[in-house]
Amino acid sequence: MSQPSDFQRLDSLFHELVDLGADERRARLAELRDAEPGLHARLVRLLEKDEAGTERALDEVVGGLGGEPRLGAGDRVGPYRLVRELGEGGMGVVFEAEQEAPLERRVALKLVRGGLGGPRLLDRFEAERGTLARMSHPAIAQVFDAGTAPDGRPYLAMELVEGEPITRFCDQRRLTTADRIGLFRQVCEAVQHAHQKGVLHRDLKPGNILVSSPAGEPRVKVIDFGIAKLTDAEAGPGLTRLGEIVGTPEYMSPEQTRGGDVDTRSDVYSLGVVLYELLTGRVPIDRESFDSASPVEIAHLVGERPPTPPEARLTPGTAESEEIAARRRSDPARLRRELRGDLGRILMMALRKEPERRYGSAEQLSTDVAHYLEGRPVVARPDSLGYRASKLVRRHKAAVAAAGLLLVGLVGATAFSTRMYLRAEAARQESEAQRVATEQINEFLKDMLGSIDPELARGRDISLLREVLDDAARKLDTELAELPAVRAGLGLTVGRAYESIGREAEAEERLRASLETLRGLSPPPRAELAEAELALGWLLTNRDRYPEAEALLRSAVERRRAQSPQDEPALAAALTALAHHLEDVGGYDEAARLFEEALALLRRQPEPDVDALATTLCGYGEHLMNHHRMAEAEAPLREAIAIRRAAGEEGPSLVLPLSTLGRWLRWSDRLDEAVEPASEAVAIARREMPEDHPLRLDVISSFANLQQHRGEHGTAEALYRETLEAQRRVHGARHSAVATTTNNLASLLLELGRLEESERLFAEAAEAYRESLGPDHYWVSISRFNRARALFRLGRVAEAERELRDARRIRTQHHDSERWQEAEVDVLLAACRVEQGELGGAEAVILRGVEAIRAHYGEATDRVDVGLRALLAIYQRDGRTAEAAALRRRVELAADPGGRP
Repeated sequence: MSQPSDFQRLDSLFHELVDLGADERRARLAELRDAEPGLHARLVRLLEKDEAGTERALDEVVGGLGGEPRLGAGDRVGPYRLVRELGEGGMGVVFEAEQEAPLERRVALKLVRGGLGGPRLLDRFEAERGTLARMSHPAIAQVFDAGTAPDGRPYLAMELVEGEPITRFCDQRRLTTADRIGLFRQVCEAVQHAHQKGVLHRDLKPGNILVSSPAGEPRVKVIDFGIAKLTDAEAGPGLTRLGEIVGTPEYMSPEQTRGGDVDTRSDVYSLGVVLYELLTGRVPIDRESFDSASPVEIAHLVGERPPTPPEARLTPGTAESEEIAARRRSDPARLRRELRGDLGRILMMALRKEPERRYGSAEQLSTDVAHYLEGRPVVARPDSLGYRASKLVRRHKAAVAAAGLLLVGLVGATAFSTRMYLRAEAARQESEAQRVATEQINEFLKDMLGSIDPELARGRDISLLREVLDDAARKLDTELAELPAVRAGLGLTVGRAYESIGREAEAEERLRASLETLRGLSPPPRAELAEAELALGWLLTNRDRYPEAEALLRSAVERRRAQSPQDEPALAAALTALAHHLEDVGGYDEAARLFEEALALLRRQPEPDVDALATTLCGYGEHLMNHHRMAEAEAPLREAIAIRRAAGEEGPSLVLPLSTLGRWLRWSDRLDEAVEPASEAVAIARREMPEDHPLRLDVISSFANLQQHRGEHGTAEALYRETLEAQRRVHGARHSAVATTTNNLASLLLELGRLEESERLFAEAAEAYRESLGPDHYWVSISRFNRARALFRLGRVAEAERELRDARRIRTQHHDSERWQEAEVDVLLAACRVEQGELGGAEAVILRGVEAIRAHYGEATDRVDVGLRALLAIYQRDGRTAEAAALRRRVELAADPGGRP
């Protein structure tokens, strides 16, 4: 092996070892002792020197690899006296040195290595002088001076940076992911400055990114522009010959390893490797792969081998993963989730093989990681279906051209081929042919259109997907008219795809058409009818079209019950949908039985359907919450989330269970704990669902309610108003989701004392609930009671009393109402009577009611306060001065969120 290769091998191993923990380092050294005893001894001496900071010369350790004259402590180079050697790389040796005149200062003096490139290496070193002089940035080591040593080699004197490699700095202090990203953004700013000055670094790695914290605030310095390349026209031709590798292979971009022209995107790739290592503790392509590799092999590795997905670096249950996560103050499961989401996508975009598909600049990369920290949408997205298809086409041009599979003509081609088949087989086989065609074609289209589901189509252009669906819908009507069974099956798939992207009106049109077509077949297919009834019934429930929805869902359940035991999962899906519907319209007891039956069916399956089981668990947990069985509700909600995560799901399917868990924690007065799942739900919804998707709007409204309870009133109001505007646009003014957000916004305004607007919004909420759910729905009583609270505080007592009497009438119809729910109405009614001078019987009502309210809400609520104030008025009017004086000290105005239970 040649001297340069020996040195590069030693240098690579040294940088690998210094970044490892003590135990990992010992294990790696033990491997090297057996495999490469000569290098092992040199590495041990290098590590001792690195840790002890002795003045031992590197040539004593390397053992003659360089061969050039060595300078050491006490030697003079120009106006500088060498103090100690700091390190050696492929380009030169770096010393700490002292300058005595014309000013006293310590510098880092870099002296070029000889024997490793001759005059061309000197040319490159000369280029570094001009390169560094062009830059002035606090995160880039400043160049002071340049000259020639007594032996004729050029040197460069620059700012002495006392710091640690960024990876070691972060690991030793166990910095969090967010803190590491903060430091990384400093690196990006420095590199962006260099690029603006026309300078590439071309050797970005942790050893060239040092971090210190002189005043307690970590600061980055990017050093060693020894292989930097000027990019503007005046720089002249590049200094790297084709096929020559200059840099550290595991951090180099594919185009750099090939020895061709590079631009700023090459440094972006290296930044991606650094960030990957900061977050996972490893580089994207394992260092061992580069051991003794030739330049051609290195180019192939970097250019062809895909980087290991960052989340794959953490295997739950292993000591290595536990240590990696602990260094980031996390645990393997949580860190794996972070790396599987937007953060992982950012890394993979920075590491793309083709420069044109990476971030265009260090600034763009920095902006995307900032957006990740802020919970905002990021530019990074996985490779699209179209891109993967284009790669397939390039690899298999002949086969793809022969197949001619174009989505735009799919439905038309299907219709034509099926018609030809039917004519050939004759009329007697038409029914069977349609059935077979329906099954085969629908399965194929489900795969194609399944990518429209936001879970599978993250970041894709929803408007484009809608155009595809619109085109498919038109072709269903025009080109499949002669094939009703095929049209119905495909229409069901298209309708569900519309629903998945939030286009409910289009979804209803397609689902309704499919159902009518199936009903018209002779004989009507039972299973397909049940599927169509279920899909349309579920959609209509979400659109507050309850009577028709219930009829459809009950029919679907009955059809599924009549089928064989093998269809139990389909029955469970129908039971869950009907249970959700009944929960909305007040059929709580039957809903509970249906949820429990569905869960029992799903759990006894040999291989339970993950989606069905998680959906049913989430619905059942919400049911338990709504009926104040809080202790029982937590387990199904957490199980639903765990099932989805275990299946590798991290997208929209997690939004509802995470948001519901956040709501459970809020109702359990665990407000700070509620922030994490609720925030994650909102972040996923904003990132991966269309802006007007109903579920996205629901979870943002729920998050606003959490912020309200946490006292973040400004944030809550802004989120409420953002959501309300969108919900009115999507649903119209008379939808239950609109009513809920309106009610909760009104409750916030009541809490803030903005009584007139609060009262008006409560009235709007009550009307929306009445029209969407019926006049005697329990939620109608909520908004009417809340409006009465606002009216009472406005002094409109008679109107408040009318609202209260209607609210109480509704509540008494619901047998599951608890004592506190009726008590809060009774206390306010009594306060209204006292305000109007009717004291008889009010005291007893207030005392009983306040006790029940305190048991549920606690002391600090205006539901208690309004009763105590009325009681104080009674004591004062009766002349009970001692009792009045004692009570007066207890009366305090307390805010109340008044949201929907």
